[in-house]
Amino acid sequence: MEFLNGKNIRIIILAVLDLLTIFFASMGALILRFDMSSIPDEYLHNALSALPAYFAITIAVMVVFRLYNRVWTYASINELFSIVKASVAIEVLMLCYHVFVQSATSMPRSYYFLTFGLMTIAFLCTRFAKMVIKQLKSNQRKATIVNRIMVIGAGSAATILIKELKTAG
Repeated sequence: MEFLNGKNIRIIILAVLDLLTIFFASMGALILRFDMSSIPDEYLHNALSALPAYFAITIAVMVVFRLYNRVWTYASINELFSIVKASVAIEVLMLCYHVFVQSATSMPRSYYFLTFGLMTIAFLCTRFAKMVIKQLKSNQRKATIVNRIMVIGAGSAATILIKELKTAG
């Protein structure tokens, strides 16, 4: 059971959240594009039949962009840009899949933009939620500074140390 250590559990949870994000972004795009009761069957069928490919592409792109190997407690603008780049890559690959593999009936053009927007927002929310919750908790207890310290050198380790000291109170 060495496989089920803390890091791998976190990766599995993120992957499951990513798959749920893809499902809800895909269905949400159709719901936003059409009224919920009037989604044409061909589009619904194409979206549902493309989900396995969507899932595989999403996991592969997230692995390539190393979005499962980051410490999301200390997420910054670099992680935000990585998520946006990964979302663009996922949507471009899915557009190619729909055009070249499911060429019989294409999806509406707005579907891809709506899916991209919903997917990107959901990825950002799932990745940055831990940081936001931690920040909100630290703001609630607002400890006063008793001792002042100065961290000299140490590069990125110092940045992490300073953030941890601020949140720990």
